[in-house]
Amino acid sequence: PEDPSRPLDADGIKYALFSKLRGTYNSDPKAKVSEDQLRKLLDEAHNLVFGNGANGPQVEAWMARARKLRDDKDNPLDANGIKYALFRLMRQVK
Repeated sequence: PEDPSRPLDADGIKYALFSKLRGTYNSDPKAKVSEDQLRKLLDEAHNLVFGNGANGPQVEAWMARARKLRDDKDNPLDANGIKYALFRLMRQVK
């Protein structure tokens, strides 16, 4: 068993982040992601990239991006897809 008091190495950190990003938000992958779920996804991605939850004027801009990902007519994303996409987009602006 791993010692929880020992710091994670690079691989441990990488897999811990992937594990956090893979959280399940819908029992039905075809179900449309709610506004509350979008906000939670946004906060989680923002926290992973910037170290805090999204706040201030950037919230509505990021929510608009999340809605666009969810509502795309040709390729709508599920909750996990939205979270990964937001994470990637935020890393690009960081």
